[in-house]
Amino acid sequence: MIKKISLFVLCFSLSFTQTYAQKHLGLEVGLNMSTFSETGGSPNMAYNRLYGLRIGAIMDFPVSDYISIQPGLLFSMMGADQPQYAYQGGISPHTVMRLDYMHIPLNILGKLSVGQGKLVLGGGPYVSVGVNGTLKTDDVTIDSLTYKGGSHGLLFGHSLDKLALVELGINLNIGYEFKNGLFFRLGYNYGLKPINNYGTVADRNTCIYISVGGLVALRQS
Repeated sequence: MIKKISLFVLCFSLSFTQTYAQKHLGLEVGLNMSTFSETGGSPNMAYNRLYGLRIGAIMDFPVSDYISIQPGLLFSMMGADQPQYAYQGGISPHTVMRLDYMHIPLNILGKLSVGQGKLVLGGGPYVSVGVNGTLKTDDVTIDSLTYKGGSHGLLFGHSLDKLALVELGINLNIGYEFKNGLFFRLGYNYGLKPINNYGTVADRNTCIYISVGGLVALRQS
């Protein structure tokens, strides 16, 4: 699945190399601040943000002096922190769900010369493929009885007992790119496809991220 999606993005991106000017290869690294957007769950349930790494490679293909197509392939640590909460009939313990994805964005970016570089604003769709997941729960005490927590792995797939293997969403970002290729940006991801495959409760990944990186011009053939 990852190979097929990556190949599609690569072929789409390479279609620009025969038409437009200088292409750039880049590295991006940053911090995810992720959580879940939930519908249909308990009104007492809430999620806090979970912090994680995002790192990977990007390509930048100028379409004009003001527009670039920028696909990428990044390792992205997502998930959410759920505090302990009470519900009818019991107490749910503090839970941390960590979900790791191969994240494949395809951004269309507008670039406007400002100062010693360019203001960059844009966004586009993304596809994320789940590669690893863990669920960790803390101990919880109910009526003087302590129930032990623990940690176990989560599986991705298409059956009802697994998390959705593929996530689809939208990415928006704003940043600044210096003339030497260094850049920074602030972005937001919103998952359009729920990460769970079952029931009336739908959880979607949401993420605010900050990142820095650098672009290097590729040698023209």
